[in-house]
Formats: sequence, C-alpha cells, structure tokens
Amino acid sequence: MSDLIVGTIIGLLSSASFALQNVIIGGQKDNVSALMANSIKMWIALPFMLLLVIVPWRIHEFFLPESVLLPLIISILLGGAFGDAIYLSSQERVGVSRAFPIANTYPIITYIVALFMLGDTLRLTTIVGIILAIVGVVLVSRDIDVDESEEVQYKHDWVGLLLALLSSVMLAFATIFMDIGVSEIDPFDANLFRMSIGSIAMVPFFSLSYRKRQKPLTSRTVKIVAVAGLFGMGLASLLYIASIKLVGATIGAVIGSTSPLFALPFSVLYLKEKITWKGSFGTIATILGIWLVLLGI
Repeated sequence: MSDLIVGTIIGLLSSASFALQNVIIGGQKDNVSALMANSIKMWIALPFMLLLVIVPWRIHEFFLPESVLLPLIISILLGGAFGDAIYLSSQERVGVSRAFPIANTYPIITYIVALFMLGDTLRLTTIVGIILAIVGVVLVSRDIDVDESEEVQYKHDWVGLLLALLSSVMLAFATIFMDIGVSEIDPFDANLFRMSIGSIAMVPFFSLSYRKRQKPLTSRTVKIVAVAGLFGMGLASLLYIASIKLVGATIGAVIGSTSPLFALPFSVLYLKEKITWKGSFGTIATILGIWLVLLGI
C-alpha cells in the first residue's frame, strides 16, 4: 500500500479522533473554558505519549537530533498553544460563524507556503480541491456549531477578524514546520517533544483562565476533558503527524481540516443534533474536494 493511501487513511482517522474529542468537550462547554480544556488535554497527552515512547517493544530508541528541535517547537507553539488561543480570542469577539470560516482557510495558506518552502508544484486540481473542501467543512461546521444564540448580530470587529486570519496563518506555518521537523524522525518521538513544549506553554493560559472562573472546576468535568484529550491531543495529534510525514503538508492540512465532517454523525448520536441541507451538501463538497487534492498529486 502506498504512502499516499496510508497517510490519507491515517489523516482521516486523526480527524475522526479530533471530532470525537470536540463533541465530548462540546457537552462540557458550560463547565470549563476552552483554554482550560486545551491545557488539560495537553497535560494528559504528555504522559500518554511518554508511555508510547518507552514501551519495551519499540523497534528503535528515542531519537531527536538538534536539527528538528526548532521546527517542532515552532509547530506546537503556532498550532496547539498560541494559535488556538488566538483563534479562541477571535471566536469570543466575532462568533463561530465568522471566526471559523476565516481560520479554516489555513489549507490554502499551507499550500501557498509549501510552494515556496517545500517545493510543491502548482496544480489547478489541488487549488480547486482545497477551496471546495474548505467550503464543505465550513458548511458542515456551521451546521454543528452555530446555534440560535449566535444569530445575535456582532459588531463589526476588525480586531476579531484579524485575529481569525492570524490564527489561520499560524496554523499553516505550524503544519509546514511540522512537515520539516518530522521528516527525519519517528512521529512518536516528535509528538512527545511537542507535547512537552506545549504543556509548558499552556501553564500561563490555564492560570489566567482559572483566575477568571466564577465557579469551581469539578472533578467530573476534568475527567471528561481528560478522556477526550486522549482521543484528541494524544491519539489524533500523533496520527496527524504521521499523516503529514507520509503525505506532506498540503494534503495533511486538507485532511486535517475535515474534523467537522466526522463531528456531524457524532453530534447526531451524542448531542442529538439534526442534519440540515448544509451538513449534507458540505459533506459531499468536502469529499469531492479531498478527491481532487489527491488527484492532483
């Protein structure tokens, strides 16, 4: 089986794991802030990755050359730590319906950057496929995330819109540097190092969010977020890195952005959501977009 097929399958499994995590945490959104949840997920993922690295049946020993340290540090800070924080700030200012479509343009930016930094080839099918996949993911996401309370009109907040665009750029560069960093090493070793850096980076975010809380954080909520974190920040991030190692930044970014596609059936089963025409059309558009991106390789 080719690296393209294996990498695509692994990437889709990663998106499904991220989706399951988000649906589980979505049921706890009134009990814990997104920044606190992100911190807990990172801290749970760290010992999980450590366990996977030190298991006695690994084929080779832990290997982390100096050449990959900076790219991996940049990838986790731009993606899992600061990038997420900036997106959440944007979401608070302009709402999900405005922030998500802008932030989710990162596969396009990833492709443009990859043309110059990684030597990717410019192809019309890839461009059309990325755009189609993004449109489909946005439609599916709106079907899941936008509730009636968000129909309230937000003020025209340029800062919030710029923050959403900044988060898209940061996630794109995070994907590029992840591709560079993981090219020489095993995804297990790469993700353990990333989770270590990310865990340290999330300490001030957690502290700030905790001080702003008006009610205590219950142990039940922490346990639920921790379990969700094993699927998302633990398993999904590992699979995402493995996918990028096999298929590259461009395809990895497109596939990695499809978690709302998997969140739709999870939401129907777990949160009792209803599927509308947006979800159905978005699903078809996303699948067609991914097919065009793969066809262009």
